[in-house]
Amino acid sequence: MAYGNDYFDFEAYLKGLKKEGNEETFEHAVDAATVEAIAANDPWLSRAAHYGSASAMENHAKFVGGNLLPGQQRKLFKMEAKGVMGESYTRDNWFGTTNEEPESNPHVSEEVPFDQLCDDVKTFIEELENRILRAAVIHIVRVEFHDRDSEKIDQYSYADIKRSAALKRERAA
Repeated sequence: MAYGNDYFDFEAYLKGLKKEGNEETFEHAVDAATVEAIAANDPWLSRAAHYGSASAMENHAKFVGGNLLPGQQRKLFKMEAKGVMGESYTRDNWFGTTNEEPESNPHVSEEVPFDQLCDDVKTFIEELENRILRAAVIHIVRVEFHDRDSEKIDQYSYADIKRSAALKRERAA
């Protein structure tokens, strides 16, 4: 999944998210939200907890999708395009040659093989994509629980709160 110039459109990601194939993740998220609502035993506390979790998951997904993931994708692209420079080079400077081992103690490279480095980055990219997916699912579930509690106590929905905050920021600017 490429997200372009380090911009991750979370709303578009949510719209494209399908429940099919992610049922287990949705189930776990609903179970966790239900337990938290039971523990709070108060719609005001439950609503606040769900809002905090939904907002945190949104922010985390935006960070991972807009910063971490594109950075790792660039890293993989550069690795596959150029390869990795090892420690075999030497450099002369005013104080002598650097990165040069004495003959009595030859340098044994403990580098990870290049193919393994590429595989590690690919695996990390997959983990980041899965993290975005799980964060989005948790966000969706927590917004639903938040809005359900908001309706019970006649308060703003998650979207209304976000819209109101955006208007206030716009007026302040």
